[in-house]
Amino acid sequence: MASFTKPIRLVALTLPVALTTVAHAALPGWDYAELSYAVDGKTSRLGAPVRPDVSGFAIDGAASLNEFVYLRAGTTAWDFSLATLGDIDSQVQDWSRFGAGVHYPLALNSVELDLWAEVTLDRVGFQSIASNGFGYAAGAQASFNPQWTLGVWYRGARTDSEMSGNDIDIDPAAKGVDLFYRINDRVQVRLGRYWGELDLSSNGGPDEELDIVVTELGLRYLFDGKASPRSTAAPDALGYNSLQFAYALSGDSDLDGGGTSENVDTDSGVVFDGRIAPWQNVFIGANYTAISYDLSDLTGSDSMVLDDHLSIGPGMFYTLDSGDMKASAYAQVTYDRLTGIQSGIIVNGTGFRVGVRGAIGMFDAELFFRKAHASESVSGQHIRFKPEAYGLDLAVSPFDNGLAFTVGYLQQKTDIDAGFEVETDSQNWLLGVRQSF
Repeated sequence: MASFTKPIRLVALTLPVALTTVAHAALPGWDYAELSYAVDGKTSRLGAPVRPDVSGFAIDGAASLNEFVYLRAGTTAWDFSLATLGDIDSQVQDWSRFGAGVHYPLALNSVELDLWAEVTLDRVGFQSIASNGFGYAAGAQASFNPQWTLGVWYRGARTDSEMSGNDIDIDPAAKGVDLFYRINDRVQVRLGRYWGELDLSSNGGPDEELDIVVTELGLRYLFDGKASPRSTAAPDALGYNSLQFAYALSGDSDLDGGGTSENVDTDSGVVFDGRIAPWQNVFIGANYTAISYDLSDLTGSDSMVLDDHLSIGPGMFYTLDSGDMKASAYAQVTYDRLTGIQSGIIVNGTGFRVGVRGAIGMFDAELFFRKAHASESVSGQHIRFKPEAYGLDLAVSPFDNGLAFTVGYLQQKTDIDAGFEVETDSQNWLLGVRQSF
């Protein structure tokens, strides 16, 4: 018996040394913004014999609340080539999510580990139909030295919608492997492999399953320049390092076209907005707005996407400081990706955004205008989208740590010319949360 108890005592004594919580300087922190692009991908088009190519973008951002708890938001906007419409890109999956998670860093000998899990509110768009529900995710990261980190993860969601009286379930699931290389204290490059499934089922039709395999190349910016937790010092007011998530509380949209006019209510929607300022007076910003409306009387869908707009680009800003009062103005040029109504057609173009901001004490406000022009040729027919939007955001930061609660108003107008003219004019109220760094 003594021959067995001695090794057991040795393990009991050495385990606390080998497996301990650490400051995890080599691991990626939980205060970051990331933009990635699908450099290669394939999907099965609901049983079609040819697997179409997948392209698109993904946005991800996180903000730590303390040493172990964080908030996280993101969206994957994957497109595929639809041969029936002349090889035009079409929406295959827009998966947006916002939630809270916990992570636990460990040291196992010379390897630094970080285990994490989160619960989320999820919204999935497929072929211009949106569904809402809840999701979950879990994963682990391991750093072997300060430059290289390996991560594995799994994510799933359960969402539902309704079409012509039939309940529709759109349930995505995905797993992935990520390899991070740390260029410096602020920047990491990520090479990721994404294996996803999109289960489509309804009580009025056959069930389908869509497979999605994507290779991603991403660029991650660490706001704090080191691992979590970040400094709790209050950031400067009107800074251009921030992440914001907002949910559409209420609104409506006017649809004009073909000699008819209809007013439809907002069903649901999300807005993601992220900015980083890597250099003085220069920022890079990304905004994703996806709002769906109840068109059950027109198309049978109680959640059809009418406003779906991704914009990404660099900008410049200038800030004036006078005691407790601050004012700032900015201008940005953008690449713009819009999702059309019919079959989720993707249209690409360019645009701009300008805005003014002001702050006094714990309160701040932003007024902005953005405009874009996008066009594609579909089966010989030229389609043009001309979206423009006005927005107002009001925020209060009661905790002196960069966390703010926001109320916003967004008015969007889109002129669509596809051989016939359609105009959408929407107004929505938004409630959100913003973390500045």
